[in-house]
Amino acid sequence: MNAAADATLRPTAKGQVGDPFSSPWRRRLPLLPALLFMILVTQLPFLVSIYYSLTNLKDKTQSLIPEPTKFVGIDNYKAIFSDPFFRQAMWTSVQMTVFAVVLSVLFGTLFAILLDRRFFGQGLIRTLLITPFLLMPSSRL
Repeated sequence: MNAAADATLRPTAKGQVGDPFSSPWRRRLPLLPALLFMILVTQLPFLVSIYYSLTNLKDKTQSLIPEPTKFVGIDNYKAIFSDPFFRQAMWTSVQMTVFAVVLSVLFGTLFAILLDRRFFGQGLIRTLLITPFLLMPSSRL
């Protein structure tokens, strides 16, 4: 081996910049197209949604002759949070979510405690409780 090839094979000291195409980078390089695709598919629509929320796009889509889109800032957010119907709908959604999660955790814990004890037919009861989770994916065929 020559000296240049030998120098690239030696590990670099801590804090020094190494070869960008070293072994860990070469292993991860094939994942780059998938990462870029996922960013494009998920984050780009998210950013466009934020932009649309800061414009008067609602007025543009509801008129027969569309006007140019205008930046309105946080006026849309001020309007929606001052709407009593929206606040009531938001509060109802929060209540339903909290109650569903709390009740699911409560009943799930109670069933787990009950099924943890030894009793006659324990295996059959466990099988009957788990069966809907197994049958649901196959019932859509």
